[in-house]
Amino acid sequence: MEDLEGRIVDLEIKFTHQEDLIDHLNKIVTAQQFTIEKLEKQIKDLKLESTNSGSDLPNEKPPHY
Repeated sequence: MEDLEGRIVDLEIKFTHQEDLIDHLNKIVTAQQFTIEKLEKQIKDLKLESTNSGSDLPNEKPPHY
């Protein structure tokens, strides 16, 4: 009976560690998703900015020609 109780305690300890690991990984994934969304917005803004500012430049040859 003691062996069974010890195995149950070991399983409970492993389960607790797994819960902690899952919580930690969830926080990492959430932070990465926030970063990805932020970077996607920056890329979108840069594309928009480059298309808007690109039309203002005259179409001339670079100075080295």
